[in-house]
Amino acid sequence: MTAVRGFILQASYRVVSRPGGARVPVVHLYGRLESGETFLVRDDRQRPHFYIRTIDAPREGRSKARKLKLLQFGAVERFDILIPEHLKISFLYFEQV
Repeated sequence: MTAVRGFILQASYRVVSRPGGARVPVVHLYGRLESGETFLVRDDRQRPHFYIRTIDAPREGRSKARKLKLLQFGAVERFDILIPEHLKISFLYFEQV
């Protein structure tokens, strides 16, 4: 594998359907190489997520893999979202807590 250098110009994502009907987010990274050529990287390994202070977080939905401490805000929890449409459901839940 040959190493190439470049920089990312824009990042976005799309939700795609997989065989069997599963829908997964795919991160798209658009950029330009040192040679001037453009590139697009598609990565389906990442999942949308956000962080919330531990003291504000409900017990349900916490990611077991990620517990962080940010000095400015204290401890935070990572919440993973299967697809971005589920974010609305998460926010509705937090409004009720």
